[in-house]
Amino acid sequence: MYGTTMRHRSVEKICEHASRLIERNLTDLRFITPNALLYGSRDGLNINTEMLKQLLKNLKNAVKKKGRIFFGTFPSEVRPEHVTNESITLIKEYTDNDNIIIGGQSGSQKVLDFCHRGHMVENIYRAVEVTVKAGLKANVDFIFGLPGETLEDQIKTIAVIKDLIAMGARIHAHTFMPLW
Repeated sequence: MYGTTMRHRSVEKICEHASRLIERNLTDLRFITPNALLYGSRDGLNINTEMLKQLLKNLKNAVKKKGRIFFGTFPSEVRPEHVTNESITLIKEYTDNDNIIIGGQSGSQKVLDFCHRGHMVENIYRAVEVTVKAGLKANVDFIFGLPGETLEDQIKTIAVIKDLIAMGARIHAHTFMPLW
């Protein structure tokens, strides 16, 4: 749940595992997390920039030129409100990313609020702007058919998608299908 504290492995433990993978010629490192940028966050809401930098810098040293680090890319994503000039600078400096995946989910503020996403539609625009300006590709995930979504909400989402494409983003559209 968004806004709760999370447990993360220590930087040392992550780098130890990364080094073992590199020794076995498993050279592309990817992380599975709902929001890569919150590594080391104390409250599950705010970026701990120093901890994030420590992780990425130490990983870069651990893999040296033998491996590649991908952070905030498939199969993970980042939340739009955490895409800042500072967080993107860290990704550019310490990873091999050419893109990030931003979890926008809807272009309707009503739907975002109903789903307790914790971000605003404006955050999605800002995340794409910062990402593209930094020279990375912005991939934005949207989900159609979320609970409570109406035709009007879908029309708003399509309008946002058109705006983001014009800004240089690529869109990943998904359909919500509950398992029950």
